[in-house]
Amino acid sequence: MERSFKADFFLLLTTLIWGGTFPLIENAVAYIDPTWFVAIRFLFASLFLLPWIFIDLHRSNRKLLVGGLILGAINASSFILQTMGLKTVDAPTTAFITSTYVIMVPFLLPLFKLGKAKKLDILCSMICLGGLYALTNSHWTHLSAGEILVLACAVFTALGIVYLQKISRSGENLPLLAFYQILFVVPIAGAFAVKASPQLPVLNHTVIFALLYCSLFATAIALFLQTTFQRQTSATHAAIIYSLEPIFASLFAWAFNDAHIGRNILFGGSLIILSIIMAEAGQIFLKIDFVKKWLNALL
Repeated sequence: MERSFKADFFLLLTTLIWGGTFPLIENAVAYIDPTWFVAIRFLFASLFLLPWIFIDLHRSNRKLLVGGLILGAINASSFILQTMGLKTVDAPTTAFITSTYVIMVPFLLPLFKLGKAKKLDILCSMICLGGLYALTNSHWTHLSAGEILVLACAVFTALGIVYLQKISRSGENLPLLAFYQILFVVPIAGAFAVKASPQLPVLNHTVIFALLYCSLFATAIALFLQTTFQRQTSATHAAIIYSLEPIFASLFAWAFNDAHIGRNILFGGSLIILSIIMAEAGQIFLKIDFVKKWLNALL
């Protein structure tokens, strides 16, 4: 399998897995404090990954630990804010607001010395953002407290994508990096959880099912795949692939919560797919003088 195609495939699989978390978490936070959910989720994920990386623990170094700590802090911020937002904001709208990171990533690249965003990447991000908006049928008359929390989540998600792109290029032990970025979320989220609700939460079947899915698939496996394969493509290109998340979130919401799938999902999903095709095949089209001049005039 060609390297770039293989990376795209596994990042797409990661996005599919993440899409399933929205309706599950939306249901679970009706019974458990969001910070406790995040802390337990990442604790379970750490325990699951431990046997796989235990033999490599002696290879840990300062760079891996610091990188894992920074990513852990970013992940903790992102997941706590998103989970808190899901208490008051429905799953499709949360998916849209979260995915606005796709338009933020290109502009964060210079801050991490990863070069400037290409005009084609910016155009694809803008088309993708329009598709996300149409997909979730989001019409904002004002930003509620929950929507502000999710918007802040989007900022941290963008920072996490770009920082991971930077640190994973060093070629350090990527399984260990994936483990540490998950592990360091536990004490951070745990501290907030104890402060918010000192008593241990009572887990029912809704919470347990959401925790098992989110910890095993959406955290341990998904973050391992992201850490391993994102470095094989650009941060902007990865963000565009991740922006398919609301499509999968809508499908899972239909399956689990009987959510309605309408024209907005078909139209918005088509725009997102178009943006990905443009990002993939854009370099070929840029060799055509007319397309190149049009893009330069547009942006």
